[in-house]
Amino acid sequence: MISAVVQAVCTFVLMVITGFYAWQTYRTNAFIFRQVSPKIKLEPLKFNSRLPTIENLKKLAHNKGRSFYISFQLEYRVTNSSAAYGTVFKPKLVINMNEKIWELKPHLRRSDELVFESSIYLMPGERRTMDENYDVLVSHEDHENYLSLTSEFADKLKYSLIYEDENEKIQTLDLSHLV
Repeated sequence: MISAVVQAVCTFVLMVITGFYAWQTYRTNAFIFRQVSPKIKLEPLKFNSRLPTIENLKKLAHNKGRSFYISFQLEYRVTNSSAAYGTVFKPKLVINMNEKIWELKPHLRRSDELVFESSIYLMPGERRTMDENYDVLVSHEDHENYLSLTSEFADKLKYSLIYEDENEKIQTLDLSHLV
């Protein structure tokens, strides 16, 4: 009888120790996972648009029948706050006015070896400030479709950024505080 009680107490103590060990292992693995997974944050800093007036847009469209661009410039900071390397795609600029939506990709350029065509590669703990240019190509035949991208309608335009984060989730950032 005494040996059965001792065996039950020992089994209970062993279960408690095993449970504690399993809990500690779970916490350690969760901490390691957070360290080996990139954590990238994108933060818009400045946004500029060079919106023409309606009059200038019409002049540009009728001037020698050429196409022209409406330009937008964005400065943003990208931060990797983990101990792992990470990559994030460059953000798209979305311009929305009522039911019209323009989705613009940044110009592809290679400024150094860690910025590739459409993505940004970040080392652990790295912070980088990026400048991107976005353009809308307006053809002289189709300029009427772009009249809402003029300075007269600037207060009705809503700007946002869309990008895919390191977990392949689509993130949207509002730019209204920078306009």
